[in-house]
Amino acid sequence: MKEKGGKQLFYYYPSLELALRSIYPENPWQSSQFVAAKRVPQFHWQNDTNIMEALERAEKQMGIEKVNT
Repeated sequence: MKEKGGKQLFYYYPSLELALRSIYPENPWQSSQFVAAKRVPQFHWQNDTNIMEALERAEKQMGIEKVNT
């Protein structure tokens, strides 16, 4: 991103994810799209929304329709 002339964006946004979310708010961004090499941003898993999105994706990938309690 920086090599392609986008360095200035990082003066306004701390991450590519936040920049894209701000510039294109109509897009349903998934935080997992920005997680690289098994690393997540600090406090990522302390956000309930991130946890629920990950669980929903896992359910779809595994074909889970109902969880028995």
